[in-house]
Amino acid sequence: MLLLTDEKIISGKQCSSEFIHQRSSIRYIRNDLKTYLTKYSLFNAAPIKTKLIDISSGGLKLASSKKLRVNKKVCVNICFLDGYKFEINSKIVRIKEKHLFLYDLEFNTLNDYINSQHSTFSRVYMRVAGNRFKTKYRNITFNGVQILTYQEINKKEKITLVFEFRNGETIERNAKLKHFQKITKYHYGIKFDKMNQLLGNYLLKTQKSLVFAK
Repeated sequence: MLLLTDEKIISGKQCSSEFIHQRSSIRYIRNDLKTYLTKYSLFNAAPIKTKLIDISSGGLKLASSKKLRVNKKVCVNICFLDGYKFEINSKIVRIKEKHLFLYDLEFNTLNDYINSQHSTFSRVYMRVAGNRFKTKYRNITFNGVQILTYQEINKKEKITLVFEFRNGETIERNAKLKHFQKITKYHYGIKFDKMNQLLGNYLLKTQKSLVFAK
């Protein structure tokens, strides 16, 4: 693994000058990068798992289930698919608490439909009292599904699951709520101790599609 910290390469070959140029602090959305945090400690603190939301040469936004405080000093570790790794001294400047809900829902079986249509399942979404919820599904069987959403369901309201198949067909099933779990996530705004131009240029060099944070 090639380790880079601030604007200096610690090991491996030097970066070519082709991507060393000035650029503004644009925030990128990068689903291909892995990130984690380490805290300053007298002991070897375990890495804190995170999910990257957006990133720039001046800082980044992360989500984690670990609660930390504002102004906490941390080391941000950013891993690229090609083996490059940045370790950047940083500070938490903002925290926003988010709540997710994981719902276990049951419905009448889809066995007959799938067997008769020979179709491939594509996705499922949920309507509650006629309103569509933004959801992601975790696990699905022929008569049950786990749904993850930021919206809380009123147990008294009607729940409808809409299943979409790759052949364009859709089918609806009334669903019953069996169990739910409330999950707390923390969104952190993190500022690097200084602008990291090497990171900014490497983000630009490895960006495959122009997807920017608003």
